[in-house]
Amino acid sequence: MAGPRKPRASRARSTTLHEARGERPLPVLPAAIEKQAVAERVEAIAIEQASTMRDILADFSPDDATTLLKGLLDEQRARTQAMREAKDDERLVQLLELALETATDAEEQKRLLKEIAGLYTGSLGAPVAALPHLERLVLLDPKEIAGREQLADALVGSGRIDDAARIMSELIAELTKARRGKDAARWHTRLGMLSEARGDLKGAADSFGAAYKLDPSHPATVAALGRLAFRAGDLDNARKYYRSLLLQNFDEKTAGVSKAEVYLMLGRMHVLANEIPKARNMFERGLEVDPGNVDLKAAIAGLG
Repeated sequence: MAGPRKPRASRARSTTLHEARGERPLPVLPAAIEKQAVAERVEAIAIEQASTMRDILADFSPDDATTLLKGLLDEQRARTQAMREAKDDERLVQLLELALETATDAEEQKRLLKEIAGLYTGSLGAPVAALPHLERLVLLDPKEIAGREQLADALVGSGRIDDAARIMSELIAELTKARRGKDAARWHTRLGMLSEARGDLKGAADSFGAAYKLDPSHPATVAALGRLAFRAGDLDNARKYYRSLLLQNFDEKTAGVSKAEVYLMLGRMHVLANEIPKARNMFERGLEVDPGNVDLKAAIAGLG
């Protein structure tokens, strides 16, 4: 097996590059250094700055570089699993991005991109950092739905609302074509929420209405339609939507409304209709569900 190539020119380029960046240049590795020491040095550098791995591996013959890289990748996989089990997500995402640097299989790249994006949009709370990974994932598989769902969420989280709305519309078309009605309804509702937040109440009503036709029992959709009807002064429809929510058991976090809020809205409608005893009953039932709700307490106090 051939020995390491003379590294002088390669190291000169690496040092100049780091100096240009204003970084501390890499130390020159002695030509006689043992491979194990090189491996440990490369691994330490790779975690901090993946690009330097290529600088170091360039100093070795192709066979030696392949052997060294294989060993490093085996160690990296073991460390990655250890980081998962320890829930050390900051180090885990660094290792995953390093693995992405060397992944050549498209399926492996997609798996890594999904996990990296999930960490950034989830526990690390950095949706902007997830965007390039999600955009790359969608480029790898333009028809892949889950990746575009993640991308839409990340775009919303990073404030790119118009781009998010475009992706959502594409998702709705794909899901409708695939006859996945309830999933399409969910994205109609998400699109409606974006429109409502931007003050486009007609667009919001159209999206919520489309979602309701596909899935009339979805709590977030029903709550949104009730909210819009109340804002428009259509109390009959608002009452219909909010009452239907009382018949459901739902996850308040994902629905975007709580049972206490439903009672509050129904009570307010009774107040507008001058039905004070019914209003009081709604407010009191709401406090049974959420005794500390300040809006319900204020509503009761306002009845006199």
